[in-house]
Amino acid sequence: MTIKKVIGNGFCVGCGACKVASPDSVKIKFIASGFYEAKIQSEDKLVSSVCPFSSDSESENLLGKHLYKDKNNFFDKRIGYYRNVYAGNVVDDDKRITASSGGVTSWLTERLLLDGEVDAIVHVGGDGNLFKYKISRTVSELRCKHNKKSRYYPVTYNDLVDELLESKERIAFVGIPCFIKSIRLLQNEGFLSNIRFCISLLCGHMKSSGFAESLSWQIGVKPDELKTVDFRVKKEGFPASGYFFESENIFGDKFVTKNSELLGSNWGMGFFRHKACGFCDDIGGELADVSFGDAWLPKYTSDYLGTNIIIVRDELIDTLLNEYTQEVILEKVDVNVFFETQAGNYRNRRGGILALIEGKTDWYPKKRLELCDDYKGNDKQNEIYRYRSKLSRFSIDYFNVAKKYKSLMLFKLMIFPRLVKYNYLISGVRGGIKTIKIFFPMKFIKTTKNKGL
Repeated sequence: MTIKKVIGNGFCVGCGACKVASPDSVKIKFIASGFYEAKIQSEDKLVSSVCPFSSDSESENLLGKHLYKDKNNFFDKRIGYYRNVYAGNVVDDDKRITASSGGVTSWLTERLLLDGEVDAIVHVGGDGNLFKYKISRTVSELRCKHNKKSRYYPVTYNDLVDELLESKERIAFVGIPCFIKSIRLLQNEGFLSNIRFCISLLCGHMKSSGFAESLSWQIGVKPDELKTVDFRVKKEGFPASGYFFESENIFGDKFVTKNSELLGSNWGMGFFRHKACGFCDDIGGELADVSFGDAWLPKYTSDYLGTNIIIVRDELIDTLLNEYTQEVILEKVDVNVFFETQAGNYRNRRGGILALIEGKTDWYPKKRLELCDDYKGNDKQNEIYRYRSKLSRFSIDYFNVAKKYKSLMLFKLMIFPRLVKYNYLISGVRGGIKTIKIFFPMKFIKTTKNKGL
């Protein structure tokens, strides 16, 4: 049984699956690193078999085969089983601008409720503050602005365990791939059979609470005064990838700036990344009935309102998407188009796994290494992958020190030499010099009150 190794080696994502399997022997706690983590009081085989990073749980290959092989689906080793792949968006621009991408994820959850296919949606949202898993049973609840968009913030469905176990409602569950896997593992053991649909949101990696706090602090909202954030504010005149970040303090003041101007906002650097994300090989949400992401290609990003890339594995969902053509615009695309929209993620995650396990002597999750061979990097690239993993840990540790001493500048000064080395590994001396020019003199970010956005 390996769940204690998962926890002891820092790979627990705090999803809550073990709590569902054994409510009396598990507690999910928010820890200093800014993530949720399980505490196991009495381990048994069942608890270990439902953990998405345990070596005792079934792989995505076996689970996916059981779920989708005999349902007229195709197979591609990059995304698992699939019926169709689409790029598209909702027709209503007012709904589209309030979504992270093309708005099709929100549309589908609403449609499942309206058509009576489910009674409730389990998803991440907020109540005017930061984020947690919650249950929406009406379209008006789903349309609340705090219940929409991507939330790059740690969550757990631990608080919903009793309700999920006792509910007779038909449910659609929305989550990132490792959370979807945890649901499928629970269903494999006879739990949560009332979850009728699983909807995956593509995930670059999970962020700690320090990510939202750090970005907010840079634009004038201190961690202890943070109320809520919007990670994906769209603005006309900018590409879909050029979105803005907004932070609101407890006094009701809102501040906004371009996301790319904030230290640590570059996902490639891996600031505040969970350790487990460096050992995740599921890029396409392989165990979900439908997976949604951003179509990160110039053809689509030129439209500031955003475009979804969609993998469909369920027949009913495929029918819904194609039936309501007056509400959703879809373009059927090849699997290669999906891969191109997420190519960097494939390299960094699957190629990164090979680099991270090279010479590793301590325990790590069992992964599908045969899928990673196509992304094997050279010595230089592998060194970058390994250092990026260190940079993730540095960012979390240094930010905690900065919070303790209430100094954002301290965080910047501590992370600075690490960034010099990181950029040196990527671009040589020129990269290191570029980092120095950015930090000295320190460029003050111009922030504005959120007006007209």
